[in-house]
Amino acid sequence: MEMKILENEAFSTFDIEMLHGDNISKVDVSASLKFSIVGPTIDERCSYCLDYLGGMTKVYCVEYDSTNFVLRINNTQIQISELPKIIKDEGWTNDTIIIDATSVNVVELLLLIDAFEKTDIHRFEVLYAEPKNYVPQGTRPRNRRDFKLSEKYDGYKGVPMFSKMTREADAKVFCCGYEAARIQNAIETLPIGTSDTYLLFGMPPFYVGWDMNAYYNHINFLVNENLHNISYCGATNPLSVMMRLLEIYKSLQTDQNMFIAPVGTKPMSLAVCLFLVKMASSNKCALLFDHPQKSAARSKEVGEVNLYRIQL
Repeated sequence: MEMKILENEAFSTFDIEMLHGDNISKVDVSASLKFSIVGPTIDERCSYCLDYLGGMTKVYCVEYDSTNFVLRINNTQIQISELPKIIKDEGWTNDTIIIDATSVNVVELLLLIDAFEKTDIHRFEVLYAEPKNYVPQGTRPRNRRDFKLSEKYDGYKGVPMFSKMTREADAKVFCCGYEAARIQNAIETLPIGTSDTYLLFGMPPFYVGWDMNAYYNHINFLVNENLHNISYCGATNPLSVMMRLLEIYKSLQTDQNMFIAPVGTKPMSLAVCLFLVKMASSNKCALLFDHPQKSAARSKEVGEVNLYRIQL
């Protein structure tokens, strides 16, 4: 289904088709694909997608080093500025690329989409396999909403081309998942304050009831900080997130800007990446990200599968 409801010149050519099924074969991955981009394999979902894509495409593993601000492609280190040349040299073109967002991390996703835009790759696919279950932190009932998702965080630091001083941001937008501490850390450790702070929760969630885990984990923090600008966007629906981001953007004054922290579901993060790339020329939107080190085996089994056909 084609949708052209993002009313802004930056999105004049943008379209997204969203497909959903209970396994990869049900989402109609394009037969024309030649190249797949994956990240580290940390759980069953990543292995599931890698096994499928590896049987039909040439696979590239892409990782971002937040300490040295460089990328590694199949363990070869490159500067971020070299990525467009790599894309051209490898022969990546329209309709030949799929990104496995199950394993590819947020910053890598952002940098790849930005490089696609710069090399006139305007049509590609993104795959995402949902978890069937997340691994809880402990066995006690009080731990049932706390999940072992991250080992540590590298801290909120800039990403080349997509960062501004956080103190300059007039609107702060957080896409919320289960890890409320990530948002709390941003507000407590950065000079950003809580005024004009917007929270986007994934609703509908992956599964009925999962939204309550997110609300429960955030509720004390929301009350203590008096945060009430709350919106609901589909946990697997990037378009709904982009629509809300555009609404917030349009509310800014001429001299105001915003940052966006994608700490929710990966489809929500995909929306943030697409939005930042398409709005880059405005110089009013920036990324805020804390670079988590994901826990191994953070989820169990493979849930529903989502495919996004994107035209930039």
